[in-house]
Amino acid sequence: MSLFLPRFKKSGHLDQIHITVCVVGSRKIASQDDYGYQGWNIFAPNLTIYGFDADTDTCEQANADLKARQINWTEKHIPQALWDCAGKSTLYVTKYPGCSSLYPPSQSYIERFAGNSELIKLAYTVEVETTTLDAFCHSQEIDEIDFIQLDVQGAELPVLQGASSILERSTLGIVTEVEFTELYTGQPLFGDIDVYLRNLGFTLFDLSNMHRDIRRMPLASTKHKGSLIWSDAFYFRDLIREDLNTLKTPEKIFKLACIADVLSFPDYALELLAYLTVQYGKDEKYNFADDIIESLAHVPGMMMPGEKLASLPIVEKIREYSSSYHAKTITVSSNLTSNNLSFLHKQAYQCLLLGEYSQAVNLYEQAIELEPNIKSNYWYLGLLLLLQEEEAEAQATWFLGIAESEPEETDMWIAELVQVLHTEAERRDAIEDLVVASAIRESIKAIAPEYIVNNNRVKYSSLDEESVIENYINTIDLKNKYCVDIAASDGVTMSNTYFLFQRGWSGLAVEYDNAKFAALAAHYINFPNVSLSRSMVTPDNVVNLLEANHVPKYFGLLSLDIDGYDYFVLDKILTSFRPSIICAEINEKIPPPLKFTVKWDSEYVWENNHFFGQSICQLNILCEKYEYALVELHYNNAFLIPKELSPYPSLTPEEAYRKGYLEQPDRKQKFPWNANIEEIHSLSPEKALNYVNNFFAQYQGKYICSL
Repeated sequence: MSLFLPRFKKSGHLDQIHITVCVVGSRKIASQDDYGYQGWNIFAPNLTIYGFDADTDTCEQANADLKARQINWTEKHIPQALWDCAGKSTLYVTKYPGCSSLYPPSQSYIERFAGNSELIKLAYTVEVETTTLDAFCHSQEIDEIDFIQLDVQGAELPVLQGASSILERSTLGIVTEVEFTELYTGQPLFGDIDVYLRNLGFTLFDLSNMHRDIRRMPLASTKHKGSLIWSDAFYFRDLIREDLNTLKTPEKIFKLACIADVLSFPDYALELLAYLTVQYGKDEKYNFADDIIESLAHVPGMMMPGEKLASLPIVEKIREYSSSYHAKTITVSSNLTSNNLSFLHKQAYQCLLLGEYSQAVNLYEQAIELEPNIKSNYWYLGLLLLLQEEEAEAQATWFLGIAESEPEETDMWIAELVQVLHTEAERRDAIEDLVVASAIRESIKAIAPEYIVNNNRVKYSSLDEESVIENYINTIDLKNKYCVDIAASDGVTMSNTYFLFQRGWSGLAVEYDNAKFAALAAHYINFPNVSLSRSMVTPDNVVNLLEANHVPKYFGLLSLDIDGYDYFVLDKILTSFRPSIICAEINEKIPPPLKFTVKWDSEYVWENNHFFGQSICQLNILCEKYEYALVELHYNNAFLIPKELSPYPSLTPEEAYRKGYLEQPDRKQKFPWNANIEEIHSLSPEKALNYVNNFFAQYQGKYICSL
């Protein structure tokens, strides 16, 4: 799990680099074999992946999957066997194809060990063309490969020897499978690979995923777990050694730090980032002080009770390059203007994270003087007062910020305040400062109890759809804990699925908007079981998209809200998948018995008005077609459950609409923008149909509406 990369994505530092990855032996057996699932997609679109595998079908399937997923980075898989020279070689295809090698299986290993013996037994041989990685890079005019991963069943050293040129001039990190026992006759072992890479300037950092086998004997050791057979070896360059000049540029060091971070070596990443900041910090491109402080502020165990983050030696080392350092020279009387207000906010927040609360209070008070209309200044000032155990002053500050807003804006500002407080409470949970986390949540209860459900859980969805989903999860027999969120936005704001991913559910989150997808990737970087796809979902591609991301046919929850041709997308999904719960947005403005939907059109874009989606009666057509029960309408979200799973009776669209929308006492407060179409509820069906056609006259031909 990456520690620093989410901050670099947010701050724009990742926009300065392009990462090139080479995967030799790129057969994707499981999701963890797909680099798009392992956190590397945070570099997108500045990410290129080259995969090599001798199996043509494997490469064709991988490329087809990538096309269907509409990935936002460059990746292609080349059906080519890599070796230490160009020519022809014998490929020894084993009973399990993933164990095939350019070396013959070791009969001695098969006879003496029980572990992988059956997998590596020879099935047949085939002659293949080989080339070197250097030759491929030369032919494709590839100048750099930053990271290489190898898993080619004993042939790792020949591949590395055939890549000596690209390794020497560009490669920063390598993960390679290594063997300690011959699985294949004549293969190089760990010691051979280690010597070769050390001579090229690489350092062994770890041996991970060690695999042991037992001998074909009737007894086994109780002290030793078996013979060490293979492992994954992690190698990095050391670019901050004083005696090293090759590749020692700030850009290369930053790339190395990023690679170390994505591979879960945060200590090495931090060492490199601190070095860059101290050596090159006067250049904003290589000043990572603020990112380091913000990242460390979320790590448990960094400080003893009562200690401040500011007291850590690593923070003291980089402090003069941080925003907060300059805050020490600012007084209330300083001539600050709105031009540097953003920098002032950054200074104040850094002081908060560092534990320098008095300084942060001073800065937020200045910010309020400069720009009293920015409400977040009040929220953070109150939070800081609360952290200093000045609860009454904190409450007064928050209420002052709310009281000075327009009445129609009150709910929005309360929601923003709750988000600020909850974010800090979650950070305190993460660093195991549970007393402070509890105090913050008590303040949320005092200000806005409606935002707290089930004791201390804060709702993320706009209308507390979580509680509805929770109820159905607890009462039906789910096939699995897997959910698909189509139009996931930033993954948190108004999300129906974030609370499930927090609980460890697996799933797929899809978003097309660039900015929202970047935020989604940053928010979900710590959810390794959640696949992300930046895709424009259409009826034509949705099934392929889900299949390419390995969505099971039967899964727990589908959340669908694309503000457009939802009906046609859902229709296609249900031809191939059967989710246990569907949460589908409807256009709540269109009452029964009208059947309304926007037509599928590749040029359609929602214009933030009433013209979008499907009516509840139109959705009910799919319920009848695919044997789903319409069990509830919760304001503008309909909930469907397969009839064979549902313990609830199917509601008619009329009944669901009446209970779930029309009779909701607060619907006009929650949907004030519907006031200009409210009269439709007093019309006969025929007049309502005419009303809709007149209302949407400018969209004639772009929708269907009937009785």
